[in-house]
Amino acid sequence: MRRPRPASIPSYTLADVLDNKKLRMSFKNFLESEFSSENLEFWCSCEQYRKVKRTAQRGQDAETIYQTFVSPMSENQVNIDHVTRRQITLALTSGDPLPCNVFDNAQRYIYSIMENDSFPRFILSSYFKEASKKKSSLELLFGNLLPNKTPSPRTSSKNSENDNSNNGYVLRLQNPTKYT
Repeated sequence: MRRPRPASIPSYTLADVLDNKKLRMSFKNFLESEFSSENLEFWCSCEQYRKVKRTAQRGQDAETIYQTFVSPMSENQVNIDHVTRRQITLALTSGDPLPCNVFDNAQRYIYSIMENDSFPRFILSSYFKEASKKKSSLELLFGNLLPNKTPSPRTSSKNSENDNSNNGYVLRLQNPTKYT
């Protein structure tokens, strides 16, 4: 049984951290210290991929994600099961146009790994403590007057096309102007 948290300690979810640039960068640094930053980079690349509208561009970007994170030969290979890896491989080699959700199962699995494994350690880490205590100048000036962004579901395709929240450390796909 979990003990309730004191009211003075803010409660964060992984979605909260991913939606906050400062906390997301701190989480990335934490993952780098644990040699598992490829999970976050893969997740962010999948978010970018889902927004690609052009079929030809989607094929190029899918190949980049595959070679970087899914291929057994990749130095940044993410830890997904054989069945999921095979489904992605078959989709990429089928010759059919690739759907925007080709990486969804793998992305959900990696999100679950981050949420259940890395994230609890991150919340207890000095990386989180340092990032969560610093307030931006706007937060200091306006406090609670700033609107809170409601996190969107991490595996839905309803993310804003203009969302640039993953910039700065994510795998750059073929059309860099689309993601910067």
